[in-house]
Amino acid sequence: MEALGLATALLAGYVFAYQYPPARYVLLRSKGWSEYGHLLKYGVYFSIISALEILIVDYFDLLAYILGDLNPILSATHLKIEQVKFIAWAMLCLVQAQIAGFLSFNRIFVRKGLRLISRENVFEELIFESSRKQKPIQITLSNRKVYVGIVVETTSPLNATECDFFSIFPLLSGYRNENTLNIEFTNSYISFYSRPEAIRNLEEKFKTVIISSTVVSMAWFDFDSFEGINDSHKNDTSIE
Repeated sequence: MEALGLATALLAGYVFAYQYPPARYVLLRSKGWSEYGHLLKYGVYFSIISALEILIVDYFDLLAYILGDLNPILSATHLKIEQVKFIAWAMLCLVQAQIAGFLSFNRIFVRKGLRLISRENVFEELIFESSRKQKPIQITLSNRKVYVGIVVETTSPLNATECDFFSIFPLLSGYRNENTLNIEFTNSYISFYSRPEAIRNLEEKFKTVIISSTVVSMAWFDFDSFEGINDSHKNDTSIE
């Protein structure tokens, strides 16, 4: 019976965790025994809740009140009352885990889950914070292409094992000079975005997908700071 109870708790944890985004994303990046630990943590929670519900039903004898005399039912099924309680407990565990998991899969918990796993490394944290705060970041690619934009999408809500790609809403683009590696912007999208013909389906037209493996560096971007630093660099005759 103890083995069946443990299996039920693990299964309930699995049913809930793979629908609840913060738990799902952690599990997708877990390996070995740590994965079972996460599943058991949520399974124990539903096990305790279900056990308390069974105790309440048993204490007030609610099952007998609803179904009447249970002896004929027990005789026909060859079950003991303890076995009936265990089956009821297991069903409550799984049903409640399924309902809670289904209700938890929404935009709020998806963002919470992405924020949780983004804390594991600075690269993903910068991407997530750009999307959350709508702040521009500067991205340099391996081919020296440079983008300044706001992240509009990170990874799939159903699969967060790795941040293989992300998409941005570009504001500026250009390249790094081959000799000095200074940034030289060649395209500005900002003024074009204000035109009436550009407003319709703006994101679909200009959303740019970045493959994470092609990114050489990223940083927050501030327009005033960039212009100030560039102007001071150009006027500083000592740097020659």
